[in-house]
Amino acid sequence: MARARKIFSYFSRADDQLVRLERAVIFGLMIFLVIILTLQVLSRYVFNAPLDYTEEASRFGLIWLVFIGSAYAAYLNEHFVVRLLVDRIRFPGRTAYLVLVDVVVILFFVGLIYYGAKLAWRNPRVEPALGLSMGWAYLAIPVGCSLMIFHMLVALVRVRVFGDEDYAKYESEYDRIPDQASSTGTEGGDR
Repeated sequence: MARARKIFSYFSRADDQLVRLERAVIFGLMIFLVIILTLQVLSRYVFNAPLDYTEEASRFGLIWLVFIGSAYAAYLNEHFVVRLLVDRIRFPGRTAYLVLVDVVVILFFVGLIYYGAKLAWRNPRVEPALGLSMGWAYLAIPVGCSLMIFHMLVALVRVRVFGDEDYAKYESEYDRIPDQASSTGTEGGDR
């Protein structure tokens, strides 16, 4: 088990490095989108001479932001999940059920990778102002889904195989159900 934990530590460190890269890309894309959309508004409404490439560039940036942001959300365990019954009721086979749910989600992302890659490679559409194929935008689908799968697999092994509870540190305060005594009257307690 010690050897497996050592091997897993390499994947865990790679996961952390990927998250650092994702944060940097998300930050860069947000700055890019603010600048390009400001240019678009200024050129259209202030100077009355719209720039053609701003809409296409913002579309590319937004598509990449969605999928890289989704991968980062998968790392933080922030994706929308309805766990009301599973969290409140303890039942035999609960762990197997949770692993099955994770496997089904991972298989869904594998399908998205396949069809996203197919869409990216076979897309003949070229954006006229930028001169770039939409395949570059659609490439965000397999890249983002691959990152999501990697984050989910690392978390799955960390929690289900090694039983580490430190995965809970990534959960949002919004995911926690507050105690009745600590509730301040708002739906989610103190936010």
